[in-house]
Amino acid sequence: ALSKNLDKEAAAGALKEADQILNTFHALLRIANIEKGRRHQGFERFPLHTLLYDVVELYEPALEEKNIRLKTTISAFDYLGDKDLMFQVFINLMDNAMKFTPVGGTISLGLTVQNEVATVTLCDSGAGIPEHERAQVFDRFYRSDISRHLPGNGLGLSLVRAAIDLHKGTIQLDDNAPGLKITVTL
Repeated sequence: ALSKNLDKEAAAGALKEADQILNTFHALLRIANIEKGRRHQGFERFPLHTLLYDVVELYEPALEEKNIRLKTTISAFDYLGDKDLMFQVFINLMDNAMKFTPVGGTISLGLTVQNEVATVTLCDSGAGIPEHERAQVFDRFYRSDISRHLPGNGLGLSLVRAAIDLHKGTIQLDDNAPGLKITVTL
């Protein structure tokens, strides 16, 4: 009976590792396709504010479980872009904010519009990213010292950067004292 349990554990471990490898491979393919500009055919006009509310709704249970307070100030804005990619961008950013915000912390998400330019800010009260690492976090497979013990493959922010570049936008990381402030301009 013990050897059957060990075989099941080994098989489960192998399946988990295979899933991680497959997810990494798919993430690399998505990044490569985005960088080659093959996603422009997915551009359509969509309500960016609704997409952000969908991200909030998706994360509300996990934020409540971790006792993280979420503040939102989201203006209405219709945006021309790839809705699926933009959803992935903000999912990745919210996921990171939640991962690094301590229990009882705060996250704020805002969308402002000026002269048909949308600015999305996501601030957390976590550990932040040291200034000397802020450019590196967008490199493929880069894992900062703070994140090495957490699940992930170091591709999330590479995907974010590629998608924002495809949309001719910018992303900036700043100190939120404490935490990180991310500003995405589209």
